[in-house]
Amino acid sequence: MKHLGRAKLREHNLLILDSERYRYQKFASDLAGVDISAHKGTPEGAIACVRNFLATHYSVLPSLSVIKEAYLLFEATLSAMAVAAKQIPSELTFNDRLQHIQMFVDRADQ
Repeated sequence: MKHLGRAKLREHNLLILDSERYRYQKFASDLAGVDISAHKGTPEGAIACVRNFLATHYSVLPSLSVIKEAYLLFEATLSAMAVAAKQIPSELTFNDRLQHIQMFVDRADQ
């Protein structure tokens, strides 16, 4: 069993991302023993980390290049989606982006 702060982690899968692999050691001693995935400060790096993490838990996932292509298409359409929802693209919150991602995925599935 691993501890993270006061919470006990049992049978949980945990992915922690940072821009540099060991940077967290300077400020987060509670993460000792948890392997950090470095995304190198890029969306592509984060996509690769998350996809590789999920690949250890799911048997079939799209390849990295397919996910990157979908991400680039989403980013290219996000401004128009925001404007259509009467939102200013630069002011989107995390939850706003999640809602747009869901709509984007739902449209792709049709």
